[in-house]
Amino acid sequence: MSGGVGVDERGQMIKQLKNYDLKLSFADRAGEYLSDVKVVINDEHGKEIVNTASNGPWFFIELPSGKYHVKATFNNRTEEIKDVQISDGRLAARLLHWDFAGLQMSQR
Repeated sequence: MSGGVGVDERGQMIKQLKNYDLKLSFADRAGEYLSDVKVVINDEHGKEIVNTASNGPWFFIELPSGKYHVKATFNNRTEEIKDVQISDGRLAARLLHWDFAGLQMSQR
């Protein structure tokens, strides 16, 4: 599930969060949420599990227990989180953020 652009949508997503074990959030360092982020998740053996685009600043997914490598790309810039541990019944939440200081808005 991805989204969270508006307050109402975020509220609906929070109600569903218990059904997922990984929550990714996307923002720039100024705190502005980002949408249309490409998300690639590989398992600990390098097998691609997810390759999609998030249509909002939140991305929720249910994965089997294990370690995962997350890559998120926005504006041709990739941020990574290695060794995200997923365990049954425990939510892993991660923030991926980009530093656009000094870039013009038209480049974003």
